[in-house]
Amino acid sequence: MSAERPARILVVDDNALNRHLLEQQLAIHQYDVATADGGLEAVRLMETEPFDLVLLDVMMPDLDGYGVLDKIRQTKTSLELPIIMATARDDSADIVMALRHGANDYVTKPIDIAVAIARIATHLTVTRISNDLRVSEERLNLAMKGTSDGLWDWDLVHDTIFYSERWKAILGYGEEEIGNALEEWFSRIHPDELGQLKTTIDDHLGGKTDHCQMECRMLNKDSNYVWAVIRGVAVFNPDGDAVRFAGSMTDVTHQKTFDPLTGLPSRVLFSDRVERTLAYSQRSKNYDFAVIILHLNAHAKISASLGPVATEEFLNTSARRITGLLDNEDLVPGISPENVTVTRFEGAEYAVLTEFAETPADVSRLAEEIKSVLSQPFALNGQEVYTTVSMGISLGGPNYRVTEEILRDAGVALERAKFNASGAVEIFDTEMHQLALDRLKMEADLRRAISKNELVFHCQPVVRVDTGEICGFEALARWDNAQRGLVSPVVFIPLAEQLGIIDEIDDWIMRAACHFQQELIEKGLPKIDVAVNLSVRELQSTNLEYRVDKLIKDTGVDPKFVEMEVTESIFMQEIEQTVFLLQRLSAKGIRFSIDDFGTGYSSLAYLRRLPVSVLKIDKSFISDIENGEEARSIVSSIISMAHKLGLEVIAEGIEEIEQCDFIQHETCDRAQGYYFSKPLPPEDFEALLRKQIEDNSDAE
Repeated sequence: MSAERPARILVVDDNALNRHLLEQQLAIHQYDVATADGGLEAVRLMETEPFDLVLLDVMMPDLDGYGVLDKIRQTKTSLELPIIMATARDDSADIVMALRHGANDYVTKPIDIAVAIARIATHLTVTRISNDLRVSEERLNLAMKGTSDGLWDWDLVHDTIFYSERWKAILGYGEEEIGNALEEWFSRIHPDELGQLKTTIDDHLGGKTDHCQMECRMLNKDSNYVWAVIRGVAVFNPDGDAVRFAGSMTDVTHQKTFDPLTGLPSRVLFSDRVERTLAYSQRSKNYDFAVIILHLNAHAKISASLGPVATEEFLNTSARRITGLLDNEDLVPGISPENVTVTRFEGAEYAVLTEFAETPADVSRLAEEIKSVLSQPFALNGQEVYTTVSMGISLGGPNYRVTEEILRDAGVALERAKFNASGAVEIFDTEMHQLALDRLKMEADLRRAISKNELVFHCQPVVRVDTGEICGFEALARWDNAQRGLVSPVVFIPLAEQLGIIDEIDDWIMRAACHFQQELIEKGLPKIDVAVNLSVRELQSTNLEYRVDKLIKDTGVDPKFVEMEVTESIFMQEIEQTVFLLQRLSAKGIRFSIDDFGTGYSSLAYLRRLPVSVLKIDKSFISDIENGEEARSIVSSIISMAHKLGLEVIAEGIEEIEQCDFIQHETCDRAQGYYFSKPLPPEDFEALLRKQIEDNSDAE
């Protein structure tokens, strides 16, 4: 019976008056009524039309009610089609016979319409509920058969649990091979994860979480572990006690054991293989193996310039090249391809495990072969793209006992390779381990440096070349750590950039320098320029303009006396964005200089577009002035070009009088370096500035 239409009822009676009366009354109650004047006609109608209930007279001349009832029950059960018998006598024998033939209920003649309507409504409701339940069960059964998830249902009151057929199949068992005890589940959880799973379940049953979810390993029938995600939700009674707990189990073994992008073994599978290798090495002292971790250095550039599709093709092609290389049986005589496992860790990092390697030299040769094949050009978006490859190698042995140790050491060697040179290969040694520990300690200390007031700044005097007078200073950050002493920015600034805290340090140094400049003015000293460095992150920051505005407001500094230095190569990144940002800041009065000029690839066209007022000649050219004609020509050309473009020139790194004489001859505007003064603490710089003023006064 559908909820969208009225119930259809068949009234069977050989008395026309009875049929008419029942038809009228049932129609009043919104039932759709059909009538039959005898048993044979009733059977015929039911063969061609659907009905939801039959009101059937017992005594009829052609085929009595019992005969009709027998015919109906051959195809329709009492739940599918309820039948109410109408008997002329309130005779228990007739009633019993009707019920035995399959009737659902009875009414006596003359029929009490109110009673008949009530009984009809009751049986139609029972039928509807029964049909809904049957449909629901069919849907559940279809869902259970159609889903790839295994289902479980835990009766917490009676402590029994139902496992679906799929749940058992995930573990390799048939329908009858697993019972309904909780141990069937928990006894198969990997020992390392059983405690966590129980805690996760207890937290949910205790009301601490709104659902339960965990990934764990489960032992299958073949004594291998499969990876599964367990999910569940509990039902609570009015007292807040969990009475039922049901959910699913999803097999994620494939996702856990294979990289979805490259199809290579996953990191989990790779780690398991390393763990097995380590166990074997403990038993066989002559068992040599190694782990190589490599990084494709062009990954970030490709991602930024060519987009995600090209990046995926780059990684896929890289994986195919490595695996294709290993198909060569004669690649490295001391290493057999079947003893090599390759995985993609994350991003552009791959790891290689070599088992039964004969010598460390064989491992190095394999690394060079991999490096060579990956150094060939990649065709991406119609372009040829090249990458260098940095590699870290950890040579295995019985000294390694857990997977994390050898992976850690290979990672340390990789970081050293990246630091030393693009495309370098480094083999781990104990010194690297100590350096790695030192770096971790330095990272932790640096994160606390600002809050512990360990940052200081020094002032590198900038002088006018023609007069030798101090006209400004460059603010240089220093880190004064209790254990390390005064740490050079060459050491900690790159680390701060990697840690993502360079913005905080840059903000601190700019504020400190501008405050100091204002203090000098308040003490009656002349206004001088303050130069501060902008890092890559600063230039790419979305809120740099806001922060500069706040700096000017908070410190009261005059923007005309603030010079922000940016390295030449940074200017060439996102040139349109850089031009727009610097023009807005320049409109506020801030001046800009290009630091380390001559080492990058600026063009005159770019220089004319950028709101730059100063070029700083890189000190590498200055240091070569005494020994090289080429360096002198470069310095002379930069000064001449800058002046023609209306720019000032600062020569940095002046250490000798000959260098000073040369730039003075070439009419360089300003200079800085140890020849004039080393970087000084603020109080010493102030003293030097006062002494200069006093000397000038005495000279007058």
